[in-house]
Amino acid sequence: MPNTKRSFSKRVAEFYQWRIRNRLTRAYRVLGPRFQSVTVRGLSIRLLISSDIEQYRLDSYSAKEPETLDWIDRKVQSGTVFFDIGANIGLYSLYTAARNPDATVYAFEPEAQNHAHLCQNIFVNNFTNVTPCAIALGPAEELSTFHISTMDAGSALHSLNAPNQLRIGGARSVFQQKVYATSLNALTGKLGMPFPHCIKLDVDGLEYEILGSASQLFSNPTLRTILLEVTGEFSNPASEAARVKTMLEPYGFGIENMGAETLTGSGEAVRNTVFSR
Repeated sequence: MPNTKRSFSKRVAEFYQWRIRNRLTRAYRVLGPRFQSVTVRGLSIRLLISSDIEQYRLDSYSAKEPETLDWIDRKVQSGTVFFDIGANIGLYSLYTAARNPDATVYAFEPEAQNHAHLCQNIFVNNFTNVTPCAIALGPAEELSTFHISTMDAGSALHSLNAPNQLRIGGARSVFQQKVYATSLNALTGKLGMPFPHCIKLDVDGLEYEILGSASQLFSNPTLRTILLEVTGEFSNPASEAARVKTMLEPYGFGIENMGAETLTGSGEAVRNTVFSR
């Protein structure tokens, strides 16, 4: 009986969440996109809002990942080159640009809806130190298929070459687009991008594959710190978390701190982890 009650309660909660989301989505479609301002640690930032997901990102700007804001506050200085890989609509690129006007930010976001709003957000905030890049990072340089989980701007769990497996409810691909993908080695090598001092990497499951093609970048002493989202427990040698740690240690990177744990759709632990040297 208790399990039945919990199951029924869960279904009721999901139904009302669906109703709220559905009504919000219809309201955004009627009202159209508009800009809203939010204050993040004393800095005023404007965001284009066209979906309930973007509204959530604005409302939770300061609270969702305080460890990421702390890391930016500690590590990004005047003259820092900052790579935001998996920038989405640009929350952390915008915060970095506002906090450090003399830093140079490259915001990588290949998904079309998110990239368009990333550009709008950079423009409306008059940030000249953020460069949006419609490039996917991956293990190799290629023309790839990018799988879109939902067409709402601000959404996540999109993935290269296959639907994302971390999504609650299972993998889903509602749309596909072709994107240019390249490795970090090629990006800072033959493509001529500057070597970053700081990298934020949040690509919903492809972190290990991207880092696996970045040996030249890790060998360059310019790179000081990496914040990335890793899946699994460090105590499990087969987990992504443990494999990332093992990959970075020979280059002098160690764990500086970790954020709060959340769970993927498959029940695995996910946390933001800072590696520094």
